[in-house]
Amino acid sequence: MKKILPHLLHHPFAKIPTTWDSSVSNPGSELRQNSKDTNSSKQPFSNEWKNKKSKSSLLIPLLQSLLLSIGLIILLTFLSHQNVVFSAPNAPNSNKSVSPNTTFITGDILTDTVWTKAQSPYQVDVIQVRVAPTATLTVEPGVEVRFRQSSQLLVEGNLVALGTVTQPITFTGTTETPGWWDGIRIQGDIQGDIANLNRGSQLAYVTIAYGGNSYANLVLDDAHATVEQSTILGSGGHGIYTLGEGVVDVQDTRFISNTEYALMLVMGALDPVLT
Repeated sequence: MKKILPHLLHHPFAKIPTTWDSSVSNPGSELRQNSKDTNSSKQPFSNEWKNKKSKSSLLIPLLQSLLLSIGLIILLTFLSHQNVVFSAPNAPNSNKSVSPNTTFITGDILTDTVWTKAQSPYQVDVIQVRVAPTATLTVEPGVEVRFRQSSQLLVEGNLVALGTVTQPITFTGTTETPGWWDGIRIQGDIQGDIANLNRGSQLAYVTIAYGGNSYANLVLDDAHATVEQSTILGSGGHGIYTLGEGVVDVQDTRFISNTEYALMLVMGALDPVLT
């Protein structure tokens, strides 16, 4: 039979159980704990802790605002000393800064056209500029032609680029990265008839650099070209690539740092003339 301890009956804060278990060695300890909890629950919370919390809550946003203001001042000070251009309305696409006198090429060449030194540098700012079959593009000595990324000069007519020792002609990318642009592609239309071979394209004292994103710096497709005293540089593919019935006459020309072969002949291309 379970008994109630007599001293518990007079405890002022005792929660007296109806029964107690004999396995509890000191049942009074539970009651003493209850007594402490009850007493503490009657004591009001200290305002000191709540005030500290309130001050901390206000301090954090103030520090955040202060740091943000300092950062903004530093940024504005930096920008005030820089020549920063965030946008250029109607400016052509480019991967590097261009000179104010740059001539941008954004369309096909349908009639005989001359790119002059006075209007150099030129920048091809579309994926492809096409020289029509009835047109000849003539590039004057001293001209530099820059190509945006993945762009191409497709010559279905004739290309005449005759530089000099002192005024070479340069076809290059807007950055000096191998394979940056596709290259120059001279497209003939001989269809197996050697007599109709396109023999009009001539390059002398010319540098073709950083093309080869598609095949080579210079591609001859069923076409003929003469390349003299020139430099084929930094192609992401081959230096010169001929296919179909294409043929190239190469004289005193240097091939430098091209990823693949200097000269590649495929698909029945005629043997090149190398001197």
